[in-house]
Amino acid sequence: MTYTEIIEKLKTIFEDVEEFAFFQKDQYPLHKCPEALEAQRHRQDFMKLHCPDWIWDSEKNKQDFKNLPNEYDIFDSLYRKQIDLSWEDVDDNDDDAFREDWYSVKYFPEHDIYIKVTGYFKSWSDEVEFEEGWDCCEEVKPVQKTITIYERITD
Repeated sequence: MTYTEIIEKLKTIFEDVEEFAFFQKDQYPLHKCPEALEAQRHRQDFMKLHCPDWIWDSEKNKQDFKNLPNEYDIFDSLYRKQIDLSWEDVDDNDDDAFREDWYSVKYFPEHDIYIKVTGYFKSWSDEVEFEEGWDCCEEVKPVQKTITIYERITD
């Protein structure tokens, strides 16, 4: 797929660019996936039985719980297979407290394409605005740069 084809496909999956920009796998509608709901029920039942009051009855059961299928991973796998598109969040400036602009870079490994989504913070709130809609997305690529700085010489 090309960059343009990926954007067109994203438009059919997400209501708007904001939904895509902030998409997290723990936001999946699990109720639409019986396999994920079953895994969730199994994990909850296991935890009730072996971890009452948030204290595990044995290290083995604690480890067994970690190895149980996770409902979000199941849904993620099925969902991305269904939409035939997967990506990774590879960079953002979410941790920069003093910023006006916001961005997130998504990598689509099957197509070797990076997409940068850019927005800005509204001055009166902590919300990110995507005024240009899907036009706030652009194809980018990772580039390494070397910079030269000058430091004071100390004796």
